[in-house]
Amino acid sequence: MGSVTGFYVKRCAALAMLMAAIAGLCLTGAAMPAVSSKLKVTTCCCYRYRDKYNKAVIAMPEIVNMTDVEGVRTVNKAIKAYAKELWELFEEGMAEPEQGSGMPSGFRSFTAGWKVTADNEAWFTLKITTLQIAASGQTFYKFYNINKKSGEYVELGGLFKPGSDYIGIISEEIKRQMMERMEAEEGAVYWIAGEKAFKEIGEDQNYYFDSQGRLVIVFDEHEVAPGSMGTPEFAIQKNLIKDIIAI
Repeated sequence: MGSVTGFYVKRCAALAMLMAAIAGLCLTGAAMPAVSSKLKVTTCCCYRYRDKYNKAVIAMPEIVNMTDVEGVRTVNKAIKAYAKELWELFEEGMAEPEQGSGMPSGFRSFTAGWKVTADNEAWFTLKITTLQIAASGQTFYKFYNINKKSGEYVELGGLFKPGSDYIGIISEEIKRQMMERMEAEEGAVYWIAGEKAFKEIGEDQNYYFDSQGRLVIVFDEHEVAPGSMGTPEFAIQKNLIKDIIAI
């Protein structure tokens, strides 16, 4: 009887420890990530317009599954607001006939589309690209990043510990890389001096994580360099931000 009782007690104790471990994992979220599968995306709101002088196609995405997750709801709401913002931007810049001539001052083309650039265990990233063409063209982006472990939509500042100087650290690294590229690449030009000189990134600067897990900072065309440089990107090495990153 003693041996049977001892076995029973040990088994109960082991079971209790297992249940406690499971409970602990559930409380911390480690065992049950908020986004455990691929997110499904479709084109939802689409603005279209065309006349003799203007055309616009603004196609915006919507995440259609796991809509009970906070980050998914936040991103869907933010994208709808952004679509309206882009439409208003198009309307403000529409080409119109010049007074007296009946001819337009220019042809205005405005196109916005989307792409899923990441959907892995750690991150889901939506990239919206807008190209506007009048006398010249300009490309600009909007990135939406959802941390799949927490289920939250995370802007750049949310990646770092409160009070950390992530803006200063990353900005100085970008300036260093700009100088390095200009010395190494013929024709490379970045605005590091004068009125247009790059000073620092914004709190909500566009970013994504590349296949190596590095933070990549993205700038729009004409934001930190001439249009000939396209849309510059700068990968930040992990060891540079390892002490301040919170995610």
